[in-house]
Amino acid sequence: MTTISILSVLTASIVVFAIAALWYSPIMLGRKWMALAGVSRIDMLEARRGGVGKLYSVQFIFSIVSLAILGFIISASQATTAGDGAIWGLLVWLGFSVPNGIIRCLWEKCPAGLFLIDMTNMLIGLMVGGAIVSGWN
Repeated sequence: MTTISILSVLTASIVVFAIAALWYSPIMLGRKWMALAGVSRIDMLEARRGGVGKLYSVQFIFSIVSLAILGFIISASQATTAGDGAIWGLLVWLGFSVPNGIIRCLWEKCPAGLFLIDMTNMLIGLMVGGAIVSGWN
């Protein structure tokens, strides 16, 4: 049975959450994402008033789940370096996230720019998270 450090997963989840917060902020790609996703400033204000904390909480919980599963994959592969973890993050992204993202966008007809913003954030998160979990030793 493979094991992972829960502290490494929690740390990676916090870092990945912070990266996403910056990524989707107005100083980076937030405005572009809003335009491509059809989200207005009013929508964002209503979301904040309606309890956006619940959404962030669910997002954070699933980040923990994703990075724990990635951690088990990394551990099972006997990877031990941050570089190995980053490569596993890339492979998981390429093998699971990208195909599912493409399928979703084909059916939902999402703009290519929206796909690129979301998928690049996911790539960075999985690679950084994988590096943290794998390099924790």
